[in-house]
Amino acid sequence: MLLLAGLSFFLFYFNAVLAAFDPLLVGTWSTKSQKVITGPGFYDPIKDRFQEPDNTGISYSFTTDGYFEEAYYRAISNR
Repeated sequence: MLLLAGLSFFLFYFNAVLAAFDPLLVGTWSTKSQKVITGPGFYDPIKDRFQEPDNTGISYSFTTDGYFEEAYYRAISNR
């Protein structure tokens, strides 16, 4: 019984990992403003430099090996 439970958990976990990684999900997606883009044009970690975009927005980039990068810029008004 314990072996069956362990096997069931393994199969469930394996399917969840496969579902979370889609090799066809590759490229960059950005909101309508097209002003917030991932990469060193948004934030350069080597130079520790942030480039403030003209407009707010969100951008996601996905690689073929399962990595992703997210850029999120929003404005909060002064009350």
